[in-house]
Order: sequence, then C-alpha cells, then structure tokens
Amino acid sequence: MVGRRTLSDGEIRLFWQGIVEPAASRRTGLGLRLSLLTGARVGEIAGLCRAELDHVNDPARAMWTIPGTRTKNGRAQMIPLAPLARAVVLDLLNWSAPGDQFLLPTRSRRRRGPMRSNSLTQAMDNFGKRLDDDCEAARTWRAECPTPHDLRRTLETRLAGLRIPKEIRDRVLNHIPSDVGSKHYNVHDYGVEKREALERWSNAVGAILDPGSSVVPAHRAHEGSASAHLVGAQEDRA
Repeated sequence: MVGRRTLSDGEIRLFWQGIVEPAASRRTGLGLRLSLLTGARVGEIAGLCRAELDHVNDPARAMWTIPGTRTKNGRAQMIPLAPLARAVVLDLLNWSAPGDQFLLPTRSRRRRGPMRSNSLTQAMDNFGKRLDDDCEAARTWRAECPTPHDLRRTLETRLAGLRIPKEIRDRVLNHIPSDVGSKHYNVHDYGVEKREALERWSNAVGAILDPGSSVVPAHRAHEGSASAHLVGAQEDRA
C-alpha cells in the first residue's frame, strides 16, 4: 500500500521542538530535522560527513553533495542548504570535534563510523512514544505515527503546494526521470532551481514555527528566498 501520511503544521511544530529532546538525542533529532528540510533519506542523513559539505559558511552557496555510492539510485545528489537546513548543519558541526569525519557518529563501542539509519528510525518511534495526548497535534501523531519516510513525503507534498513543478521536485528528491529526453539528453544540473525550491520550503517552515515572524507564510512563499535574519535566529535557537 502506498503511504499517504504527511505532517500538519501543528505536527511540524511539535516535531521540530520535541525531536531534539532530551539532550542525549539532539544529534539524531537534528538529523531528522534535516530530513524534513531536504527530503534526504535517513541512510543518506546518517552517513553525512564533512567531506560532503561545501561553502557552509556562505548562505548563498552552502551545499551538501551525496556521492552516488551512498544514494539509492547510484546517482550523486547535490542538495543546496537553504537557511534552516544550513543552520541544522552548523549545529551538527558545533557538536562535532574538529577531527570528526561523521556528523552523526555511531554510539556503538564495537565499531566506528556513522550511525545506522535505523537509529534515526528508532528515534522517530521513541519520540512518538514520549508524547502525551495534551494537544491536537500529539493526538494525531500518536493515532498514526509518522516514519522518517513521511518527512520526505511531507516535503514533496508541501513543495507541490508551493507550486514547485514536478520536474524540480523530482530533482530535489533525486528521483530518476522516466522520459527519454530527461534520461538521455537533458544534462542540466538544476542547482539554481533546487536552491530556490528548498529556500521556499525553508521559508514556509519558518512561518509554521513562528507564525508571528516576518517570514513569508507558506501560501505566499512563491517568490524570493528566505530572509537572512532567519538563519541567525535559528542558529541562536538550535
């Protein structure tokens, strides 16, 4: 059965604040935030390392490039880091020692390297189990607990709502086009288009998290990119 679960605005607010608690779960929570913001799969998130990051100190050029050896379809994926995603990556870097290669290292004493993707899946499950039915978002979450893949589905659904064309959404999610022209003749990398799409989504998430802010709401975020002050605000809160 094809899944249809997506997060509501209330569930996004609940997830954003609660997924990084308690403090011992902060790194996995930040990884799951990054999944919501970029649409990357949890296996790709879990293996995030410094070598895959470029220009993280430059908001206009910050990029995460996942090599084909780590993607489901074997194709390298360039993910522009829009303001909120960049803030999450900076937070992960702050949690890492300068010599650490992986931003989400394993906690296992028997091996080294990145955490396994099921650690992120388990963290999402544990989050749902910790919730009390004290608000509507918590009740709907517990009634049908989302999985990490539902974060990816939420991003695509929200991008569609922001009028991002399917052609661009497919590139954001690293889906392989099926038509002959796209597969064999179109070699455009869609970097600019992906950055614009993810900046619109970052802007929309910012409005969901802080409805009283000056960030453009989701239903109006069809033009422009996220404002620069949002990065600083989120870095302070992260």
